[in-house]
Amino acid sequence: MFKPRRPFKGSRPQTQCSLACRPQCKRTYSSPAEQRRQEGHRRRAVKRAVTYEAFEVEEIYERDGWRCGICSKPVNPKLKYPHYMSASLDHIVPLSKGGAHVRSNAQCSHWICNSRKTDGPGGQLLLFG
Repeated sequence: MFKPRRPFKGSRPQTQCSLACRPQCKRTYSSPAEQRRQEGHRRRAVKRAVTYEAFEVEEIYERDGWRCGICSKPVNPKLKYPHYMSASLDHIVPLSKGGAHVRSNAQCSHWICNSRKTDGPGGQLLLFG
């Protein structure tokens, strides 16, 4: 666990143990938003005691060819949340039902399709070989 060497002084808390660690921390995530997203996925996976694998959502979107795994229609990569047709990461078997946060259990989806699915299994499960 990270423990700062000195108490918090200034506008922001210390996030790395030293200047030598800073480049490694910056290489881990492509953006602060991606870091928050990954921490949220990891926290939910640990809470539910399921397998967790770190990956970026864009990797899944590219793998699926920006096509919704629920309705099979194309997803526009230029649309951003809160647009209802923006891209969203869908867990084929939901974390709440014991599904793992791994690449093989993730698929690209429209935000609205994923919202309507809630924690159900969806229409058809994908088989990966």
